[in-house]
Amino acid sequence: MIIIKKRKIFIIAILLLLLVGFGEKGAISTEVKKYSSQNSVDSFTDVSKKQWYYEAISEAYSRGLIAGYNPTKFGPNDKITRGQLVTIIYRMAGSPSTIAYSNKFSDVNDSQYYGNAVKWATAKDIIHGYGTDKNKFGPNDPIVRQDFAIILNNYARYKNYNYSTSTSLTSFSDYKKVEGSYSEQALKWAVSLGIMNGKNINNKKYIEPGSNTTRAEAAAMMINYVLVLEETEIGTIHFDKDSYYCEAGKTFDTKITALGTESTPGPTVKSFKTSDTSIATIETHPTIAAFCINCKYVLVTCKKAGEVTLSATSSIGATTTSSLEVTEDIGSISFDHNTYTCHEGETIDADITASPFTSRVNGYSSSNTSVATIEKHPTKAAKCPNCNTVLISCKSPGKSTLSTTSSTGAKNTAVVTVYKDPGTISFSEPSYTCHVGETINAKITALPYTSRVDSFYSDDPSIASIATHPTLQVNCINCRMSQITCNAVGETSVWAESTTGAKSGSTITVLA
Repeated sequence: MIIIKKRKIFIIAILLLLLVGFGEKGAISTEVKKYSSQNSVDSFTDVSKKQWYYEAISEAYSRGLIAGYNPTKFGPNDKITRGQLVTIIYRMAGSPSTIAYSNKFSDVNDSQYYGNAVKWATAKDIIHGYGTDKNKFGPNDPIVRQDFAIILNNYARYKNYNYSTSTSLTSFSDYKKVEGSYSEQALKWAVSLGIMNGKNINNKKYIEPGSNTTRAEAAAMMINYVLVLEETEIGTIHFDKDSYYCEAGKTFDTKITALGTESTPGPTVKSFKTSDTSIATIETHPTIAAFCINCKYVLVTCKKAGEVTLSATSSIGATTTSSLEVTEDIGSISFDHNTYTCHEGETIDADITASPFTSRVNGYSSSNTSVATIEKHPTKAAKCPNCNTVLISCKSPGKSTLSTTSSTGAKNTAVVTVYKDPGTISFSEPSYTCHVGETINAKITALPYTSRVDSFYSDDPSIASIATHPTLQVNCINCRMSQITCNAVGETSVWAESTTGAKSGSTITVLA
């Protein structure tokens, strides 16, 4: 049996103590896999060997992943809430600092046990708003199975695990409830990896997307997740874009990148193909060499109008796909950059150009307006009849795909990545001068007030070194008093970094 790392065991053991859920009469879950449990759970009077969940709970218990309410009660049919699941995920991630994050939901109290977990998971794009009201999360509401799958899928994406595999759900009698729904991709992922296997009701198999998740089901799905992803860790692989467009008779180059994990480093791009070679083909680029061992440049040749799927596989089993639409000669349209980066609250001026000259920019949009929006620039005029100047407004941390179309039907995309505002950090002076053997007291301040001074260092400690002042204290929690020791004639720089990622330096000149 594969042994989970001790650190993971400890983290998950704490987390799964929170599991609570609600059972449904007459339904038998098939989430359980065949495990090899070692420690007995027979002390739990409500966990019978005849129940479907016996092996799953036994495995989780034997690994130290879960415990009962007390020595005799496990509560397999109790409900687990949305706040409890997010807390589990947060602690699985190691309970990282949330000092740089803020609460975006009106029904989430920072002082509650799930406060930090919700702030962190929101910032990492693991959770979003609840139902039609995106300002609420519903932390005390029972979590339904489809939302359970979505949060696990988002967490797998955050961890750079396999999050993109898929499979058909037609074997489930209620699969039409899932078709076209917001949870379709996540449920297909969970089923394809065996994390979620559905329920047997009256000898029929159901995915039950809207049913509450029970404590037993949650235990089974969490341990399935651990066995499939935490222990196998096949990493991820991705194309540069989720979708491509080209004209028949033309070619374009793109990059495929494979990412490993802590236990499976150094994967390579193993193979790639198109779903219909009569529409488009893909091959190793004949002239552009990859600059990294885990990536590969490929040449895509567009042959005739139609739609195909590009797929790629890494050397450790991760897979990915990207769509390609081949059109007749309709000209082209493009942003002035393929990617944009900014901090929340900032704006970017961008140009979109359609070709040929007789074509026009027909429209543009953002895939996630909560992250970034795009609009006609309110003050800057377009530079030419076939181009537009637009304003990109960066709203909140995350990624959004910007799309544009021309009057002749050409399409293109660009990706904008919005980062959390890191604030600032600064020394009390931009430069200091001293003589060999002297010391300087320098105050370092991080902003905003919720930020902290994280670390500081010298480019050349042999000229001047920096350390926390041994005696002087400061009267603010977001600042620190440091002592610079002048060691030898010369010039160097000292640097400071904040807990939110801000960085600043000061020049030190040491005289004889």
